[in-house]
Amino acid sequence: MKHTLTLYTQPNCMYCDMMKSKLDRWGYKYEIVNIKLDEEAKAFIVLDKGHKTVPQLYYGNSNVNRGVDTEEFTQSILEQYIGHLDEVKMKVGFTCSTFVFASCWVCFVICVAETRNRG
Repeated sequence: MKHTLTLYTQPNCMYCDMMKSKLDRWGYKYEIVNIKLDEEAKAFIVLDKGHKTVPQLYYGNSNVNRGVDTEEFTQSILEQYIGHLDEVKMKVGFTCSTFVFASCWVCFVICVAETRNRG
């Protein structure tokens, strides 16, 4: 099952605008959630996930841009991450609870290890 992209933002955020421009230029559809207007979304981003800044880009329940500066975030990073998550979900049947540390291969190994530990 394919998930949608959700971009958590706030007003007057140049990095949020930069991420929106990149996603638009790359042709991705995404939902914008303004954390200043949505208290549940703000609680999710700040309290549940521990983020201190926006933009935060999620694909399903997985943070796509964690650890990558918005200026450095590329279409290739996004596509690798989305492709990796879809592949893991199809093969293993669960959502990876980790994020990409250095590469998709590292995350895949961690996800497989988590699955084996659960089962």
